[in-house]
Amino acid sequence: PSPRSLGATLRMKAEDPAGGPVGVGAISDAVDKLQRKMMAATLALTILLSGGFVAPQESAAQPATAPSPGTAVSKDGVAAAGPSATPTDKSIIQEQVRERKVAKLDPGVQDKVQVFAEILSGINSAYVDTPDLDKITELGFNAMLNSLDPYTEFENPKLTDQMRTLTTGNYGGVGLAIQKLKDPQDKDEPYVYVMSAFEGYAWNAGIRPGDKILKVDGVDVANKPVGEVSDLLKGSQDTQVVVTIERVGSKKPIEKTLTRRQVPIRDVPIAMTIDDKNEIGYAKLAGFSSSAPFELRYVINKIQETNNLKGFVLDMRGNSGGLLSS
Repeated sequence: PSPRSLGATLRMKAEDPAGGPVGVGAISDAVDKLQRKMMAATLALTILLSGGFVAPQESAAQPATAPSPGTAVSKDGVAAAGPSATPTDKSIIQEQVRERKVAKLDPGVQDKVQVFAEILSGINSAYVDTPDLDKITELGFNAMLNSLDPYTEFENPKLTDQMRTLTTGNYGGVGLAIQKLKDPQDKDEPYVYVMSAFEGYAWNAGIRPGDKILKVDGVDVANKPVGEVSDLLKGSQDTQVVVTIERVGSKKPIEKTLTRRQVPIRDVPIAMTIDDKNEIGYAKLAGFSSSAPFELRYVINKIQETNNLKGFVLDMRGNSGGLLSS
């Protein structure tokens, strides 16, 4: 497969919880359940990279080079299986993993997989501190794939969620703009403060600009980066999150329960004419989510309705990428 299609396949294969590729039985009985799960993902990646992946018969008629409509491409050209990937693409991967229809590993590859398993087992059983096996294995995945080309990568669940947000064009949020600031009169480390609370969402729940966020769902966020705090606030639409704040003039912390709502991400945030005669249109295209074509078509039509355009500037600077179909 091409680097892009391979990248998408790797991602879907490694994330399927039903994974159990051939070769796990060769691992020593001393390897515990956690290591087996880690190795399952490693072996799946190795099988794909070695060309040992065998597709079901139903996929034989599909062209190998045609990208699926759900393949997403980042600004660096990285492919990802977005939510609009075709059901056939997903079913192929899921069926392969469920039924373990994979070819035997090449002996040379099998030897290397065995070495990796022994190293991981040794680290887990003999290292002076308790190792983070997830982190170690992910670093191994990334090192292996980075040696191939810039387009093949491994995405952990967090990155997958971020890609899903990018390609769908919305996420579940509470309507807050937050920033980490240090109070000149406070000797403590910087805290995350509410910079603005949009009308509706958080504002109706009682959150106000200047509130200091202490906890999110009981998790202390004092020492967390603002990005992690933002991730805690996000979630599925219509779910609730409890935010504990400190407000000037209040003697004790205040708890507010916020309901997450759909927060749209606009791919065309700016559209206008940019010359004195209103003959040159302009639109900023920030990404390629599933709604990007409709947004762009709408703003262009609106500008053309009231102006006799002779030219149009499509500003792609900073575009974060998205779906090939868009």
